[in-house]
Amino acid sequence: PFCPHLICSAGYMGGGASVQLDPAALSNAEALAAKRGECDGDDGLKGLVNEIQSENELLTDYIARRDALEVHHACSGIGTDEKALTRVLCGRTKKHLQAVDGHYREAHDGKKLFQLLKGETSGSLNKMFTWRSMELVEFRAAMMDAAMDGFGTDEDLLTETLVTCSNAEITELREYYEATRDKSLMQRITSETSGEFKMFLTKLLQAEKDESEDVDEGAAEEAAEKLYKAGVGNWWGTDEACFIDILVPANRKQCAAIATAYENARGKSLSKAIDKEFGGDTANGLNAMLCADKVDYLAKRLRKAMKGLGTDEEAICRVLAGAGCFETCRAVAARFMELE
Repeated sequence: PFCPHLICSAGYMGGGASVQLDPAALSNAEALAAKRGECDGDDGLKGLVNEIQSENELLTDYIARRDALEVHHACSGIGTDEKALTRVLCGRTKKHLQAVDGHYREAHDGKKLFQLLKGETSGSLNKMFTWRSMELVEFRAAMMDAAMDGFGTDEDLLTETLVTCSNAEITELREYYEATRDKSLMQRITSETSGEFKMFLTKLLQAEKDESEDVDEGAAEEAAEKLYKAGVGNWWGTDEACFIDILVPANRKQCAAIATAYENARGKSLSKAIDKEFGGDTANGLNAMLCADKVDYLAKRLRKAMKGLGTDEEAICRVLAGAGCFETCRAVAARFMELE
C-alpha cells in the first residue's frame, strides 16, 4: 500500500518506465520520523504518522530496487545508457543511493555500484558517477588515497577533503580508514607530508574544532595581536604553531571576528598576512579556516576550478559529488553566483 501523495510527488509511472522522484520526497521519511517524536501525546495522530512513515519507507525501498535494476539495464549489452545513469546517480540523495547500492549488491554477488561504473564510463563523467555512488566516508577515504598514492602528494586535495569535515566526520573518516587500510590516516599523513603543512593537517585530524557559533570579541582581539606578533611583527621568522593553534580549533564566526580585529588593528587583512608568512599549501589551508562556512569554501573551490584557461573538471566533480546533499549543492550554487 503506497501513499498516493508520495507516488504523485515521485512521478511514478508503470509499465517498466523510469521512476522520476523529486529529491524532496526521499527526505519525507526523516521529516516524518522527527514529527513522530512530537506526537507522543496523541495516539491517533501518532498512528497516522506511523502509517504514513511506513508507506513512505515502502515506497523509497521500492524505488531503490527499481533504480538498481535501471542501473543494471543501463550497463547491460552494447554501450552504456548514460542518461539513465545520470537520472539515478545525480537525481537521488546519497542516503537513497546507499539503498540502491545495497539492492544491487544483493542481486549481484556483493558487487558494489562504483565497481560496475568504473568499467562502463570514462573521464569526468565516470568520476562523477563513481563518487556519487559512494558513501561519503568511503568517498573521503578514496580522496585521501588519491592525494597520497603514487609519486608526490596532492596537498590541495588533502586540504579540500579535511577542512569541509565536521569533528564527527573526521572521527568517522579516521576510524573507517584504519579499518579498511593497513595504516591509520594519521600515520599515512605524517609519512607523506612535512613541516608546517603536516602540523596543520595533524591539528585538523584531532577533530577538536569548536562547532558552536559563539563569538568572544575580547578573545578575538587578543588572538589578532598574537597572530601579528607571531607573523608580520616577528623579525625572527614566523611562529607557525601559533597560527595553527589559534585558527584551526576556532569556530567559523570566531575566525571571522579574529580576521576583523586583525584588520582593524593593523590596517591589513589577515588573509594577506597568512599568504606572506606561509608557503602556498599551508596558506591555502589556513585561509580555508577564514571562509564563512563549508558552502563558502566549496563555492570558492568551484570558482577556482573554472577560473582562467581551461577547467578543472575533476575538482568540479569532487565538490559536487562530495557536497553530501542537494540542499548543500543548491547553497553552493547560490554562493557561487554571488562570487561572480
